[in-house]
Amino acid sequence: MPRRSSESPPSVQPSHPVTLIGKIAEPVTGGLDQVDDYLSSVWEETPNPALSQLVRHILAAGGKKLRPLLTLLSASVHSPADARAVRVAAAIEILHAATLIHDDVIDHAYVRRGVPTANSVWSNTLAVLSGDYLFAKCSHVLAELGDPALVRMLARTVMRMVASETTQFSDIEKMDAVEDEYYRKVQGKTASLFDLCCDGGGLVGGVSTEEQAALRSYG
Repeated sequence: MPRRSSESPPSVQPSHPVTLIGKIAEPVTGGLDQVDDYLSSVWEETPNPALSQLVRHILAAGGKKLRPLLTLLSASVHSPADARAVRVAAAIEILHAATLIHDDVIDHAYVRRGVPTANSVWSNTLAVLSGDYLFAKCSHVLAELGDPALVRMLARTVMRMVASETTQFSDIEKMDAVEDEYYRKVQGKTASLFDLCCDGGGLVGGVSTEEQAALRSYG
Protein backbone atom coordinates (compact mmCIF):
# COMPACT_ATOMS: atom_id res chain seq x y z
CA MET A 1 0.00 0.00 0.00
CA PRO A 2 1.60 3.29 -1.04
CA ARG A 3 2.51 5.69 1.71
CA ARG A 4 0.51 8.87 1.91
CA SER A 5 2.60 11.93 1.28
CA SER A 6 3.10 14.10 4.34
CA GLU A 7 2.96 17.19 2.19
CA SER A 8 -0.34 19.00 2.00
CA PRO A 9 -1.75 19.44 -1.51
CA PRO A 10 -1.52 22.95 -2.87
CA SER A 11 -4.58 24.97 -2.00
CA VAL A 12 -6.45 27.07 -4.51
CA GLN A 13 -6.69 30.62 -3.26
CA PRO A 14 -10.06 32.16 -4.11
CA SER A 15 -10.13 35.60 -5.62
CA HIS A 16 -10.75 38.26 -3.03
CA PRO A 17 -14.29 39.52 -3.69
CA VAL A 18 -13.30 43.18 -3.42
CA THR A 19 -10.41 42.64 -5.86
CA LEU A 20 -12.74 40.84 -8.27
CA ILE A 21 -15.30 43.63 -8.08
CA GLY A 22 -12.53 46.15 -8.73
CA LYS A 23 -11.56 44.35 -11.94
CA ILE A 24 -15.16 44.18 -13.10
CA ALA A 25 -15.61 47.87 -12.33
CA GLU A 26 -12.60 49.05 -14.33
CA PRO A 27 -14.62 50.02 -17.46
CA VAL A 28 -16.91 52.27 -15.42
CA THR A 29 -14.56 53.60 -12.73
CA GLY A 30 -15.03 57.17 -13.92
CA GLY A 31 -18.79 56.79 -13.77
CA LEU A 32 -18.63 55.43 -10.22
CA ASP A 33 -16.57 58.45 -9.19
CA GLN A 34 -19.27 60.68 -10.68
CA VAL A 35 -21.91 58.78 -8.71
CA ASP A 36 -19.98 59.48 -5.50
CA ASP A 37 -19.76 63.16 -6.42
CA TYR A 38 -23.49 63.28 -7.05
CA LEU A 39 -24.27 61.59 -3.74
CA SER A 40 -22.13 64.20 -1.99
CA SER A 41 -24.17 66.94 -3.63
CA VAL A 42 -27.37 65.41 -2.26
CA TRP A 43 -26.55 66.13 1.36
CA GLU A 44 -24.87 69.43 0.51
CA GLU A 45 -28.05 70.65 -1.18
CA THR A 46 -30.44 69.39 1.50
CA PRO A 47 -32.07 72.60 2.85
CA ASN A 48 -32.58 71.56 6.47
CA PRO A 49 -29.26 71.34 8.41
CA ALA A 50 -30.47 68.52 10.68
CA LEU A 51 -31.77 66.53 7.72
CA SER A 52 -28.56 67.22 5.81
CA GLN A 53 -26.57 65.74 8.68
CA LEU A 54 -28.67 62.57 8.68
CA VAL A 55 -28.46 62.19 4.90
CA ARG A 56 -24.70 62.63 4.97
CA HIS A 57 -24.38 60.03 7.74
CA ILE A 58 -26.27 57.56 5.58
CA LEU A 59 -24.86 58.21 2.11
CA ALA A 60 -21.26 58.58 3.28
CA ALA A 61 -21.28 55.19 5.00
CA GLY A 62 -19.57 53.59 2.00
CA GLY A 63 -20.09 50.08 0.68
CA LYS A 64 -19.16 48.20 -2.46
CA LYS A 65 -21.56 50.22 -4.65
CA LEU A 66 -22.74 47.06 -6.38
CA ARG A 67 -25.98 48.64 -7.54
CA PRO A 68 -24.39 51.66 -9.26
CA LEU A 69 -21.84 49.27 -10.76
CA LEU A 70 -24.55 47.06 -12.25
CA THR A 71 -26.43 50.09 -13.52
CA LEU A 72 -23.40 51.60 -15.26
CA LEU A 73 -22.31 48.28 -16.76
CA SER A 74 -25.83 47.68 -18.09
CA ALA A 75 -25.78 51.16 -19.62
CA SER A 76 -22.42 50.43 -21.29
CA VAL A 77 -23.46 47.54 -23.52
CA HIS A 78 -23.01 49.54 -26.73
CA SER A 79 -21.21 52.72 -25.65
CA PRO A 80 -19.71 54.26 -22.51
CA ALA A 81 -22.18 55.23 -19.79
CA ASP A 82 -23.21 58.88 -20.05
CA ALA A 83 -24.49 61.47 -17.57
CA ARG A 84 -28.00 60.00 -17.68
CA ALA A 85 -26.65 56.62 -16.64
CA VAL A 86 -24.76 58.24 -13.76
CA ARG A 87 -28.00 59.88 -12.57
CA VAL A 88 -29.87 56.57 -12.70
CA ALA A 89 -27.06 54.82 -10.83
CA ALA A 90 -27.04 57.54 -8.16
CA ALA A 91 -30.82 57.44 -7.83
CA ILE A 92 -30.78 53.69 -7.25
CA GLU A 93 -28.06 54.04 -4.61
CA ILE A 94 -30.21 56.69 -2.91
CA LEU A 95 -33.15 54.28 -3.02
CA HIS A 96 -30.98 51.53 -1.54
CA ALA A 97 -29.92 53.85 1.29
CA ALA A 98 -33.55 54.71 2.01
CA THR A 99 -34.51 51.05 2.27
CA LEU A 100 -31.61 50.36 4.64
CA ILE A 101 -32.73 53.18 6.95
CA HIS A 102 -36.24 51.79 7.17
CA ASP A 103 -34.91 48.24 7.57
CA ASP A 104 -32.78 49.34 10.52
CA VAL A 105 -35.81 50.89 12.21
CA ILE A 106 -37.94 47.80 11.58
CA ASP A 107 -35.20 45.43 12.78
CA HIS A 108 -34.18 47.60 15.76
CA ALA A 109 -30.63 47.55 14.40
CA TYR A 110 -28.03 49.80 15.97
CA VAL A 111 -24.96 49.12 13.82
CA ARG A 112 -24.52 48.62 10.06
CA ARG A 113 -21.13 48.02 8.43
CA GLY A 114 -19.52 48.90 11.74
CA VAL A 115 -21.20 52.32 11.80
CA PRO A 116 -24.03 53.33 14.18
CA THR A 117 -27.35 53.44 12.36
CA ALA A 118 -29.33 56.65 11.95
CA ASN A 119 -32.03 55.46 14.35
CA SER A 120 -29.44 54.75 17.05
CA VAL A 121 -27.69 58.12 16.65
CA TRP A 122 -30.84 60.23 16.36
CA SER A 123 -34.23 58.54 16.73
CA ASN A 124 -36.64 56.25 14.89
CA THR A 125 -38.74 59.28 13.95
CA LEU A 126 -35.88 61.20 12.35
CA ALA A 127 -34.54 58.06 10.69
CA VAL A 128 -37.92 57.32 9.08
CA LEU A 129 -38.24 60.92 7.91
CA SER A 130 -34.76 60.88 6.37
CA GLY A 131 -35.62 57.63 4.60
CA ASP A 132 -38.81 59.22 3.28
CA TYR A 133 -36.78 62.18 2.04
CA LEU A 134 -34.40 59.88 0.17
CA PHE A 135 -37.29 57.98 -1.43
CA ALA A 136 -38.63 61.31 -2.69
CA LYS A 137 -35.16 62.40 -3.82
CA CYS A 138 -34.72 59.21 -5.82
CA SER A 139 -38.09 59.77 -7.53
CA HIS A 140 -37.17 63.38 -8.29
CA VAL A 141 -33.81 62.46 -9.84
CA LEU A 142 -35.42 59.90 -12.15
CA ALA A 143 -38.35 62.18 -13.04
CA GLU A 144 -35.93 64.93 -14.11
CA LEU A 145 -34.53 62.60 -16.77
CA GLY A 146 -37.84 62.92 -18.61
CA ASP A 147 -38.57 59.24 -19.22
CA PRO A 148 -41.75 58.02 -17.49
CA ALA A 149 -40.57 54.42 -17.89
CA LEU A 150 -37.85 55.02 -15.30
CA VAL A 151 -40.37 56.30 -12.76
CA ARG A 152 -42.63 53.31 -13.44
CA MET A 153 -39.67 50.97 -12.87
CA LEU A 154 -38.97 52.68 -9.57
CA ALA A 155 -42.60 52.47 -8.42
CA ARG A 156 -42.81 48.80 -9.39
CA THR A 157 -39.61 48.03 -7.49
CA VAL A 158 -40.70 49.80 -4.30
CA MET A 159 -44.09 48.07 -4.38
CA ARG A 160 -42.40 44.67 -4.72
CA MET A 161 -40.01 45.40 -1.87
CA VAL A 162 -42.75 46.59 0.49
CA ALA A 163 -45.00 43.66 -0.38
CA SER A 164 -42.14 41.26 0.33
CA GLU A 165 -41.34 42.91 3.66
CA THR A 166 -45.02 42.73 4.64
CA THR A 167 -45.11 39.03 3.78
CA GLN A 168 -42.10 38.45 6.01
CA PHE A 169 -43.90 39.91 9.00
CA SER A 170 -47.20 38.21 8.27
CA ASP A 171 -45.35 34.85 8.32
CA ILE A 172 -43.15 35.64 11.31
CA GLU A 173 -44.88 33.10 13.56
CA LYS A 174 -44.71 30.28 11.03
CA MET A 175 -41.97 27.78 11.77
CA ASP A 176 -42.62 25.62 8.71
CA ALA A 177 -41.63 28.17 6.05
CA VAL A 178 -40.80 26.40 2.80
CA GLU A 179 -37.78 27.07 0.64
CA ASP A 180 -39.83 28.51 -2.21
CA GLU A 181 -41.34 31.11 0.10
CA TYR A 182 -37.89 32.12 1.32
CA TYR A 183 -36.68 32.68 -2.23
CA ARG A 184 -39.79 34.70 -3.06
CA LYS A 185 -38.93 37.01 -0.18
CA VAL A 186 -35.34 37.34 -1.35
CA GLN A 187 -36.53 38.08 -4.87
CA GLY A 188 -38.88 40.76 -3.62
CA LYS A 189 -36.49 42.49 -1.20
CA THR A 190 -33.09 42.10 -2.83
CA ALA A 191 -33.32 40.84 -6.39
CA SER A 192 -35.94 43.42 -7.37
CA LEU A 193 -33.43 46.20 -6.71
CA PHE A 194 -30.79 44.50 -8.86
CA ASP A 195 -33.51 44.06 -11.49
CA LEU A 196 -34.02 47.85 -11.43
CA CYS A 197 -30.27 48.43 -11.86
CA CYS A 198 -30.02 46.31 -14.98
CA ASP A 199 -33.37 47.36 -16.41
CA GLY A 200 -32.86 51.08 -15.84
CA GLY A 201 -29.25 51.00 -16.95
CA GLY A 202 -30.15 49.19 -20.14
CA LEU A 203 -32.95 51.64 -20.86
CA VAL A 204 -30.75 54.74 -20.71
CA GLY A 205 -28.00 52.84 -22.51
CA GLY A 206 -30.22 52.35 -25.55
CA VAL A 207 -30.24 48.56 -25.65
CA SER A 208 -32.72 46.62 -27.74
CA THR A 209 -35.91 45.14 -26.28
CA GLU A 210 -34.35 41.68 -26.30
CA GLU A 211 -31.17 42.92 -24.62
CA GLN A 212 -33.14 44.77 -21.98
CA ALA A 213 -35.15 41.63 -21.21
CA ALA A 214 -31.90 39.70 -20.82
CA LEU A 215 -30.47 42.36 -18.50
CA ARG A 216 -33.65 42.37 -16.45
CA SER A 217 -33.51 38.59 -16.13
CA TYR A 218 -29.87 38.77 -15.06
CA GLY A 219 -30.70 41.31 -12.37
